[in-house]
Amino acid sequence: MEENLTKGQLNLFAEDILKEAVGLYDTIISEYKKNIIEIPRMDLVQGDVTAEFKFFDIDATYLNYQALDQEIIRLGLKDKIVETLKAKSSGSYGHPVKMIISELIDYPEIDYDNNAELLHHLATQAFNAVAENIEKKEELPQTIFQFKATIAEKIYQQMKLPENFILHQSEYKAKSVLPFQKIEPWNFSALINFGYKDYRESVPPAMVPKLVFRGFEKACHFEYKFDSKTELDLSFVLETDANVLKWLRPAPNQFRMYWDWNSKKYEPDFVVETSDTIYMVETKAENELKNDDVIQKTAAALKYCKNATEFTSKNGGKSWHYLLIPHTAVNKTVSFKFLVANYRND
Repeated sequence: MEENLTKGQLNLFAEDILKEAVGLYDTIISEYKKNIIEIPRMDLVQGDVTAEFKFFDIDATYLNYQALDQEIIRLGLKDKIVETLKAKSSGSYGHPVKMIISELIDYPEIDYDNNAELLHHLATQAFNAVAENIEKKEELPQTIFQFKATIAEKIYQQMKLPENFILHQSEYKAKSVLPFQKIEPWNFSALINFGYKDYRESVPPAMVPKLVFRGFEKACHFEYKFDSKTELDLSFVLETDANVLKWLRPAPNQFRMYWDWNSKKYEPDFVVETSDTIYMVETKAENELKNDDVIQKTAAALKYCKNATEFTSKNGGKSWHYLLIPHTAVNKTVSFKFLVANYRND
């Protein structure tokens, strides 16, 4: 702007305009920074995952199948008459054990080259079990052909049992860590007959997900929806705790943290900033804390916080930490400092 004011015909008020513009710019930047939390842009993905299957014998209890009648259903185009016709097979179905194996290797975790011996062992056991239970021995090839996918699924489910299956998962990898991204917007709509409430009002737990809450002063958005009373109570704590400078309920796409073999994206409940730290916060029912999905999400969050801290420490920013808080620990009388002291993960 300063360069433009000095070009061409001189402006008698150029110096005053420049001072005013600089002051306005500084004010805008200052106000903008008051309403954001500096969140690094990071795509956090899991590395290659490999599966190892142990050698075992199948439980053949439910491998009891009989051949189905082969029929062709004919529908007349003009008269709309449905006719059922008996179909006769050529009698050639292929090798039964190989048919079962061909179905098994369609599962993404099963690599034939690494598990050939086990697959032949299990498919042969399944074939023998069906052969032992079938009433008409001559229909065995047809039966295997008809139920090959079902047989393979039952074998696969046993292969995935914890005692038969080991998952080797490489470390999380951050494709890149870049300077801070914008705060993604929310777009809430209140339900008819429910509407908006101030976050300080008392609301029955069942009503919380149906309302849009307003009145926040430290939040990065003007209004939020919450999935539970626990989340609403935590927003009250964050608003009233003097140690909290700013907080955010992240919108979709604010974070790109993936889990479950990169098939699912983790979106934390809150981000909270204090004078020296930024916290990623998740609240969970106490009986869910040991669930596998919670453990996987926690691993992703801890890796994100580690990478974010490494980045911010080089750029004058704040360290990141993760809080996993049981819902029983949250109420309007607790302090955020207390929650950090008891539930910070490192």
